[in-house]
Amino acid sequence: MKVLVTGATARHVGRLDPLAGDRSDKKAYHACPHIFADACRRLGHEVEFRPVDPGESLADFARVCVFLGPLVDPQMTYVHGALAALARRPDAIAFLDDWKVGTIQSSFRRMAMRDHFYLWHSTFAASRPLRNHAFGLPIGRMIERLVGEMAEGPWKRRVVVPLHPWGDPSIIKGCPEGERTWLDYTPGLTPPVDLADVVKRVIRRRAKKKAWLLATLGTRESWVERQDLSWPVVRAGYKAVRLSQDDVMRASAGFFGSLAPKYPHARASWWRPRFIYSAWTQTVVHCDPEEGIAKEAPGLYGLSPKFIEHLTPSRLIELARAQAEFVEDRSWTWSELRAAVGGLLK
Repeated sequence: MKVLVTGATARHVGRLDPLAGDRSDKKAYHACPHIFADACRRLGHEVEFRPVDPGESLADFARVCVFLGPLVDPQMTYVHGALAALARRPDAIAFLDDWKVGTIQSSFRRMAMRDHFYLWHSTFAASRPLRNHAFGLPIGRMIERLVGEMAEGPWKRRVVVPLHPWGDPSIIKGCPEGERTWLDYTPGLTPPVDLADVVKRVIRRRAKKKAWLLATLGTRESWVERQDLSWPVVRAGYKAVRLSQDDVMRASAGFFGSLAPKYPHARASWWRPRFIYSAWTQTVVHCDPEEGIAKEAPGLYGLSPKFIEHLTPSRLIELARAQAEFVEDRSWTWSELRAAVGGLLK
């Protein structure tokens, strides 16, 4: 089967793919589109993972899969190609980015405002070539109708959301309505080749430090302050040193604690790799007690930071390994992910 995987950002269209060995950006993190495209290839499908020219016909593809994020964000360089794909193929499947999901639906509403001003006239420089091409073709009017329909909702197509297999998916807020399917992308994550040796060496030398690692691309300072932590907090990412995903994991191996700040869809267990990365590095995760994983395993993830900070090093390692076992037992396997992707593509 010939499958097109595309979307609105560089990662949505196959760029910056660490699974394909592309380490050209410093973040170098696994994204859902990379994992999904890899799963399609493993199923034996012919996959084109690329941007869409708004003027091209997509009739040759048996399935079209379009990843979407908040459309008015400057990272959405290929947004007009993504919208063209959705407009040309009413049967296209809409995949939600795991970032800023609560603003995806509202971004369609914003694009429909003021005679589609934000769609055609308030775009970022990098997206203007595709915008100009789409605007001058009949597909431009098709895109306008599509944006208006999706702004009002519910979406008349299948919507795929990224979730861990714990928590309560029914309580997702801000997620576009439609025929929802969820995927656990965890099997597609791969650790650095040297990570296991790094973790073993740190534990053998008793070199783990009593400190929390906060690796985030956004500000979470108010949540961190409310935790009343006594261990120092080492930051990576937002307003701190920017590390690649692999280097964040190597750094995490040297600490006993990892912070998972509160997230709008935490109770539904929106897919976030930090739980898997902490399991690989045998680092204790402290998350908000409203997280889906904390609700399901309060004795592992619902512990207060004060309780964690008073544990001995040996008990901290035991707790980290227990958390890792919980994540490993409940996360999907590759066969489960392939089966789910295969079902979507039927």
